Amino acid sequence: MMRKRFLTILIGLCVVVAVGCLSGCNSRRAAHYDYLVTFNYNTAHLQLSEKYDDQYLGAMAGQRIMQPTKEDSDNYGQSRFRELQIKGYAVQGWYTAQYDQNGNVVKNEDGSVALGRPWNFATDVVTENLTLYAQLVLKPTIHLMYGDEEIAAKSFLIGREVAEKTFMRNDPKVEGHTFYDYYADKALTERFVFPIVMGEEDITIYARFIKGENWSIVSTAQEFASAYRASAKIYVDTEVSKELDFTGVAFTPRLEFGGEINGNGAVLKNISCVVKQNNIRDIENLALFGTLLRTANIHDITFANVQVTVKVFESKVPIPAALFAYKIVEGAKVTNVTVSGVLKKEGDAAALQPICVSGEQYIGMDTCDFSKIEVIEDTEA
Repeated sequence: MMRKRFLTILIGLCVVVAVGCLSGCNSRRAAHYDYLVTFNYNTAHLQLSEKYDDQYLGAMAGQRIMQPTKEDSDNYGQSRFRELQIKGYAVQGWYTAQYDQNGNVVKNEDGSVALGRPWNFATDVVTENLTLYAQLVLKPTIHLMYGDEEIAAKSFLIGREVAEKTFMRNDPKVEGHTFYDYYADKALTERFVFPIVMGEEDITIYARFIKGENWSIVSTAQEFASAYRASAKIYVDTEVSKELDFTGVAFTPRLEFGGEINGNGAVLKNISCVVKQNNIRDIENLALFGTLLRTANIHDITFANVQVTVKVFESKVPIPAALFAYKIVEGAKVTNVTVSGVLKKEGDAAALQPICVSGEQYIGMDTCDFSKIEVIEDTEA
């Protein structure tokens, strides 16, 4: 019995010592400061849906304090003491309060705290417990809508010039769609033009999207040629131009094309290119579009006055070539496509075809017109 009682007392003493050690550790780790500085956002008089709590900062006597990091600072995301973001307003500065003869804080008629002198964070030092109040200025917001849904909103100071990339660093995103442009009206009839200078009122703009992701939207021959080299999904913006003139623009045919071209009824004219096969052991797809893979989809477009020159060397047998496509793989779609122009050869023999050398159950060809392609077989090198 005595042995058990002794063990109980010993265990109790150990617990007391452990708690004492923890208390000592917490005491030594506690932050030490002489005065407490309170940052009050002075929003009590505003009809805001959110509540903005005070922030606090410990200060040593006679020392300066840091200003809350502003949201447009480069290190805002990494800062441990950040200025709160108040929708529709910006903090213009921090001030002490005005006090009456009885030492009470003076309030304005709207209920806001009357501001005293501005606090200079570069020179002012703390000598007592202190409350600083924010001077808030109106910061109108640009609201970006997709139909009735708001997809982005950003506020700017009055008088600020806002460029497109200032408002949205990257294009707006809607799943399954590609951003097209900004508009001033919900009906998407009037394009919105950046830059703008912010006034006192909020601004609402509307985003237009094209169904399908990763479209390359082009409106010039150079843009089309670049997008085609990347085998991208190409959307011809006929609202800007219904004709793309390739005069003087280099067009490099691909060996294979598996992307999509939505011409929207556009006319691409004066494309001129040369396709080559330098060695019989090389397999080259000699045509404007090389081989159209099963994923290819070309529709609603006219290629006018196209000239494809075929150059074949070191061949004793006919090398097949075509103006439009060397081969169309089963599953490829070619719909509402019209092609006119000249296919000619230079060098050794080649078997020339206006449309393709071989095609297997391709889709939509009955809607196309290749009747205005001229084949010239006897061009000299």
